[in-house]
Amino acid sequence: MDGSLTNCLQDWSQDDLSNLGAILEIKNEKPSVADIESEIQWLYHSKIREKLATGAIKTLAKIGSFLNKEKKEIPAIDERYPPPSYTALINNLAEILKVLEKDEPVVVLEENISLAIIIKALGKMKPSQRRAYFYERVDFSELLEAAGIADKNLRRPMTTMAILGAANAGGFSTYLASTTALGFLTHAVGITLPFAVYTGLTSSIAFVTGPIGLLAVGTWGILSATGPEWKKLTPAIIYIISKNSHRQLSAQQ
Repeated sequence: MDGSLTNCLQDWSQDDLSNLGAILEIKNEKPSVADIESEIQWLYHSKIREKLATGAIKTLAKIGSFLNKEKKEIPAIDERYPPPSYTALINNLAEILKVLEKDEPVVVLEENISLAIIIKALGKMKPSQRRAYFYERVDFSELLEAAGIADKNLRRPMTTMAILGAANAGGFSTYLASTTALGFLTHAVGITLPFAVYTGLTSSIAFVTGPIGLLAVGTWGILSATGPEWKKLTPAIIYIISKNSHRQLSAQQ
């Protein structure tokens, strides 16, 4: 993978693209890879930043003309603000969540991010909700079947915490952590995906976390007025992580 969003998403099914489009609030029910890349591009380069930068460039152009200097043509918007690479998104989000470690590969950062989301979600829960997360048993059969995991020891009702600890198969730990984090994030902001995403897990998340909005990303203090719109980008990145890890698991089967 060359790290570009296009390369990352090019083999996705339309259902997966539609789920990602729903997370990004794209109006087109069947978005293309180009639609998604463009949406992420302008969420990453926030509109406020774009307005400020465009105004500054125009002002400089006027000053140059006033001073009888050669007037430079303003570069196209896409040239000034190209789509971020997937690697850049992962590194930036890892830095914001304070889980960026020097020289770690993307696959490690993907898991670091997913676990950081879970930890932050646990911190937002009421004590009774944390007890449910640690002790309530959930049937993860659908999730395991989707991941192609045949381990009979995992196919019994387990707590979410227990199955996270048992996820030691190659790629499975990231897959499970990211789908758990995705369940927290989509429930937190009331996102309903058009196509099923391992319902056994996401329904259990709703069960233990309670009312929508409790774990909203905006309460984490990671948003910036002139920076990327992480409230939308974070669940989108987590969804991409879950699909990446699922693809790695499938390749091992």
